[in-house]
Amino acid sequence: GSDRRLRTRESRQKHAARRSPRAPRFIALRAPTLGLRRQREGRPPASRAAGSTRQDVPPQGETLELVRSRTMRAEDDETPRVLVFLGSSRQGAATIDALLEMNRYEVFATTRSGRNADLEAKDVTVLPYENGSAVQAAAALDEAKPSLVFFSTLMGSREVEGGQGKVLVDAIKEHTHDGGHIDHVVFSSVVDADKTSDAVGHFKSKLDIEKYLKTQMGLSCSILRPAAFYDNFDDAANFNPLTKGVAKSLWPPTLKVKYIATRDVGKAAAAMLADPLPWRGRTLDCATEELTGEEVASVLSKVSGVDCEYEQLPMWLIGVFMSDLSAMVDHFEKKGYSARSQLDLSKFLELVPDAWTAQQYFESKGKWSVPLGERFKKGPDYAPSSGEFGGSFDY
Repeated sequence: GSDRRLRTRESRQKHAARRSPRAPRFIALRAPTLGLRRQREGRPPASRAAGSTRQDVPPQGETLELVRSRTMRAEDDETPRVLVFLGSSRQGAATIDALLEMNRYEVFATTRSGRNADLEAKDVTVLPYENGSAVQAAAALDEAKPSLVFFSTLMGSREVEGGQGKVLVDAIKEHTHDGGHIDHVVFSSVVDADKTSDAVGHFKSKLDIEKYLKTQMGLSCSILRPAAFYDNFDDAANFNPLTKGVAKSLWPPTLKVKYIATRDVGKAAAAMLADPLPWRGRTLDCATEELTGEEVASVLSKVSGVDCEYEQLPMWLIGVFMSDLSAMVDHFEKKGYSARSQLDLSKFLELVPDAWTAQQYFESKGKWSVPLGERFKKGPDYAPSSGEFGGSFDY
């Protein structure tokens, strides 16, 4: 209603005010913009100003009319808009932070209620979206009018999670059919989605979404496949807060597992959205280290100054409540990662050079969740890693 439009307008004004006058534009559109400006002023394009007969050539696979349409949109609204579905989720929030750090986008995000104080404090325009609602997905796209979209899905059964992802893909495609212009879409899936058995439903649901997204003709997209998250070692929402003296996870203590910080998935998504051309149609595994649970506990001991043990969460209990997770652990324990995902971990680091290791992730925490707020103390063999972190240490 009018209140929503007023909040959106105020958010855009605040966003424009805090942008540096020299903040970068959407670089890919700058050169064509100059060409159209010359035409409107009655001057020949720069390529023919010195007598050249060379004609304007659009990028491969695009018409000149499409390039000009995008250019005119860039002149009308210099700040590109990005819509992040599930903006209060860990991956959504990380992507938003990475986009805001670039200081070149107007960011929109969805939450279930359409409100979120943390996001609104960052001048993000928040829109309502209930998972699986085609009507609300279309309304969010119509309101945001994004040129770039990021989405992930909440873990669920193959049918439910897969269906929710397809709803978003359909809404994005329909938005382009109705005159919207979406230049690129990034979807966050999961590593080895195509290698596990059908028993691992929350992997197969994401694979179904990947395949469906790729079949949409004319929709530029790329896919991220994160490995296990460091963030799961401090996940109070799923009954696993970071507890003094112990690192707990699903995996057997000696099983090698690839890890990634949610923060760095967000950075990768933002990098792909900022420069989509090299990533069109591509899939990237996301991982920075491969560690056993015992090695993770050793890192935590060094960073926290407390002798820590690794503890595997009881699989019988997990199997009772979610057989899906039990099947996932069984797959990686018996078969491990696929040959493809064993490729050099530097592939991801080429896109996100400052991606965190386990040590850097725990340094960013700086304190235990249980006891609440108790700060880490420097261990005898601790050597700080390079970089800036949000944690506060009692050193």
